[in-house]
Amino acid sequence: MKRIGLSLLFILLAALACSLPEDLPEADQLATSIAGTVEAVGGSAETIATSVAATLGAQPSATQSAEQESTATVEDLYQTGTINGHVCYPSEYIPAMNLYLENVDTLEVTKIPIPENQGEFSAPVPPGNYVAYAWLPDFSYGGAYAGEDHNVLTFEVTTGQTVTNIAVCDWYGSVSDVPYPPEAANFLGTISGGLGYPSEFIPPMVVVATNVDTNQYYFVLTELNQMEYQITHLLPGTYHVVAYPRGEGFESSDFGGGYSEFVPCGLLASCTDHSLIDVEVFAGTTTNGVDPVDFYAPQNAFPTNPAN
Repeated sequence: MKRIGLSLLFILLAALACSLPEDLPEADQLATSIAGTVEAVGGSAETIATSVAATLGAQPSATQSAEQESTATVEDLYQTGTINGHVCYPSEYIPAMNLYLENVDTLEVTKIPIPENQGEFSAPVPPGNYVAYAWLPDFSYGGAYAGEDHNVLTFEVTTGQTVTNIAVCDWYGSVSDVPYPPEAANFLGTISGGLGYPSEFIPPMVVVATNVDTNQYYFVLTELNQMEYQITHLLPGTYHVVAYPRGEGFESSDFGGGYSEFVPCGLLASCTDHSLIDVEVFAGTTTNGVDPVDFYAPQNAFPTNPAN
C-alpha cells in the first residue's frame, strides 16, 4: 500500500514538474529536484509533500519579478529631476556639439550629444547644483549657460521637479570661461614652466599662451612669488607664451616677459635674439620647460596682453 502511494505521488509530482511554464527560471532544475526528493525519501508521503512545497516556495514567480522591476523603475524615476533648455550658436545653423550637465557638488558629468540643428534638449539627472555648457566635438569652441559677464551660472535641480529655460547660448567669452569635461584631457594639451622676475620678488602674473595660427589665447593667473605655472586644455598647435605682471604698479598691458630665444641663451647681455619661441602642444601631453622670463626685450618686442 505504501509503495502504491509513493508511485501515485511520483506520477503527480512528475506531472507537476512537466506542467511548469517554460519561462519560469530554472524549471528543469525544479523537476530534477522533485524527482530526487521522491527517490530519496522512500516512505513518508507527508515528508515528500513538505519538501516539494518548500522547493516550490523558493522559486520567484514571473509576476512577482515583473512587479519588483516595475516598482524599482518608478522609484528610480522619483530619484531624479529634469533639465529642459536649448542651445544656440553664433551662425545661421547649429553645428553638432556635445552638451555637458555637470553636478558641481559631485563633479559627475552627464553628456548629451546634440545633432546638427537640434535646438532643444531635456535630460533627467540626480538632484544637485549644476552648470551647463557645450563644446564642439574637437573642443575648438565652447559655450555656456552664463551671465552677462560670461561667468557660468549655477542652478539647482530637485527631485521630481523640472528646471526650464537653461539656455546654453554664451559663445562670446574666452574659452577659458567655459568649463571642460574630464574627457577633454584626451583631446587637449598642457604647457608648464617656471616664472621669474628681475627683482627680489615675483609679482602676480597673467601667463598667456596664444595660438600663432588662430590668435586664440588661453591664460592663467598666478600669485605673489609663485614660481611655476601651468596652462591646461590647449588645442594642439603652436603657441607663444608671455607672462605679464599684474596688480598695483603694473597697469601697462605692453610690459611682459616672453619665452624667447633669449631664455635658452642664458639671459646674457651678449644674447640679442628676443624673438618668441614656437611652443608645440600635442593632445594628451604636457610641454614642459616653457619659462617666460625674458623681461629684458626692447619695448613692443612682445604682443600686448590680450587678457587685460
